[in-house]
Amino acid sequence: MCSVEYEWDDSLPEDQRIHVLRRVHRRGAEHVSLMDASLYSALLDENRRKNNALAIVVAENTSFDALVQWSFTPGRVLQISFTANVPGVTKSRIQAACDLAFGPGKVEII
Repeated sequence: MCSVEYEWDDSLPEDQRIHVLRRVHRRGAEHVSLMDASLYSALLDENRRKNNALAIVVAENTSFDALVQWSFTPGRVLQISFTANVPGVTKSRIQAACDLAFGPGKVEII
């Protein structure tokens, strides 16, 4: 698992802050070949994709928030699963929304 330190100007409103990489503490095996700036960019992309995909899930049904588990495959595909039974038609709607938002193959609803 990767660990990085970043900073921002907290005197700015949250929607105007720019986060800047300060230091890489640890590179996980999934990102070992990336240089610092590329690593930070990849981590930001993955985190935004995860947050936005989870927002899509919760927009479908707010009670899903407590049922979601997520992880990334070695190929960096975000996989989202549920701890309770979610109907296939609902999963298909969520998958379609994620494909539209991120492109096919970036998020997998399982």
